[in-house]
Amino acid sequence: LLLPVLFTTTIMAAVYVVYTFLGPLIEGRYGFGRDGVTAYLTLFGIAAVFGNFIGGFCADRFGPSRPLIGICLLQILFLPTVALAPVGPVAMGVLVTAWSLCGWSFMTPQQSRLVAIGSDRTPLMLSLNASAIYLGVAIGSAIGGMSLTAGGWTAVAVVACLVAGLALVHLIASDRLAAR
Repeated sequence: LLLPVLFTTTIMAAVYVVYTFLGPLIEGRYGFGRDGVTAYLTLFGIAAVFGNFIGGFCADRFGPSRPLIGICLLQILFLPTVALAPVGPVAMGVLVTAWSLCGWSFMTPQQSRLVAIGSDRTPLMLSLNASAIYLGVAIGSAIGGMSLTAGGWTAVAVVACLVAGLALVHLIASDRLAAR
């Protein structure tokens, strides 16, 4: 039962490889100061709220696993694009918004998935899921920092993409085990 919960850790780690350093990325790429960075982070936060609604709608319509697979595939696309795309500030705002909508759409389908898998252990699984979020944030931030130090934004992009791929593998493997 722990393996499906740990999917939350891997998908959060993938997002936070890049998100942790979004401020310095915006400062360095566009020369924006505090207010410019705040605008991008605000876009990310607002989109995250709507992403939760989108994730719930998709989970109700398609079941939890199909949207989660799509979210992983979109993260494999968005993470390196945000880190490396040579786009202007407005296009980056659109990209950050779309990335956040996608990235935060995972929570509701994941919770729905855990309820379906957990049956009588649902409260425990949902509690562990909340902790898995913070574990993923810590792991992703650490990996992102090491990647940025070792190889710059290209390394961050590659590592984020690989972690998102690992999340996809993790999701599929845990679904197969849960089906048994």
